[in-house]
Amino acid sequence: MQKSIIIIVFILMLSSLLTGASFQVTQKIKENPMHLGLQMLDDNQKYDSEGKLCALLVIRCGIEDINFENMAAKVAQIDQEGTYLVTLKENASYIVMKKAGYGSYKEAFEFKLKSGTVYEMSVDGERMLNQIPVLFSTNPSGVEIFLNDTSQGRTSSGKLSVTAPEGKYLLRCVLAEFETIEDSIEIKSGNQTFEYKLVEAMDATVTIDSNPQGATVYIKGIKFGETPKTGFFPLGTYTIKLEKESFDTIEEQITITNPTSKSYTLEDARATLTINTHAQATVYLNNDAGHKGGVKDYKLSPQMVEIRVEMPKVAPIIRSVLLEKKAVVVKDFYPDVQTGSVLVNVIPPDAVVELKGEAGIFYTNTGRCVFEAVPVGSYELTVKAEKYKSFKESFSLALDENVIRQITLEAGSDKPVEVTPPSTTTPNPGLRRRW
Repeated sequence: MQKSIIIIVFILMLSSLLTGASFQVTQKIKENPMHLGLQMLDDNQKYDSEGKLCALLVIRCGIEDINFENMAAKVAQIDQEGTYLVTLKENASYIVMKKAGYGSYKEAFEFKLKSGTVYEMSVDGERMLNQIPVLFSTNPSGVEIFLNDTSQGRTSSGKLSVTAPEGKYLLRCVLAEFETIEDSIEIKSGNQTFEYKLVEAMDATVTIDSNPQGATVYIKGIKFGETPKTGFFPLGTYTIKLEKESFDTIEEQITITNPTSKSYTLEDARATLTINTHAQATVYLNNDAGHKGGVKDYKLSPQMVEIRVEMPKVAPIIRSVLLEKKAVVVKDFYPDVQTGSVLVNVIPPDAVVELKGEAGIFYTNTGRCVFEAVPVGSYELTVKAEKYKSFKESFSLALDENVIRQITLEAGSDKPVEVTPPSTTTPNPGLRRRW
């Protein structure tokens, strides 16, 4: 019984095909005394049967093949490109426009037309296609129907009735946990019912990667794994989130089909720290192992970092610096140390020069060299080269003092000369000397 009622209702819908039009008067009728249209017409076009001069209505419209009617007053219709010239008898009060696919439209004038007067008006319109009743049937119920990506609604009790302009469409049937159906259909009179049976969907193969890798992935709030990660997940649209320490979290919508593969680029949220200091100073960040000579473009997570700069014979510099997200921080921390300079010129020019001081201070270079900003104190200068005897000297460096040394190494070697002792013979007691 219920099925019969549905069929009867649908047949009634078929009987109500809508063929319509939307003629629209964009400029109401008005006089145009400057128009010379009446002078250009033949007498049989501008005079009525009683010999009276007609009114001329100039209708501007880009729609071709319109037929204008006024059975009581129309005399002539002349079609020009984009313009119609219609002569009407005196006292005409309306005009009717007709065209297949646009329907019929009557425009009533606000006044009666005067003999020998030119009027004008503008008309536009949009063709309206036949609206076809359509019935969609699905198993199971609750399927969302899309025509050209526009949702038409969901089936209820397995049925959905809509009206749509005749034509070709891409149809999609979508229901969570079921395989989506796509179909190319044509809606027209006599082709108005469509039936679909959906099958349960298998989980899709999903691959998620990131740069850098090692990000934790959550889909629909469920931990999926760490990138790179390939696994199974039900079809559908979900929220995906990627988290990695010191990087911005990514959160967006993902539509999972089979297969789905996506890669994400994580944006570094760490701060960049540069500390400039003396070459012999050591920089400690939060009591780490230390960085000789400072740090450059050092990446740290956002935090309050404790910085300690140490150098022999001077008090350390201790500072706390706030590192905000993605900040670039440059600091100059130079311990206030008394210094001098050491200038060394050597022969041969490839000799190695070493300067050692107290508390591990050490400088080295090859050939002629200048050691600047050397802390005051006691030092040992060593110059050495292959096939030459080494040179060593100890001296003290005072504030702002320039110690200059010109050193010529003596040919030879630092190794002591090995002396081979003379050989000795032990008499054999078993032998007797004969005389």
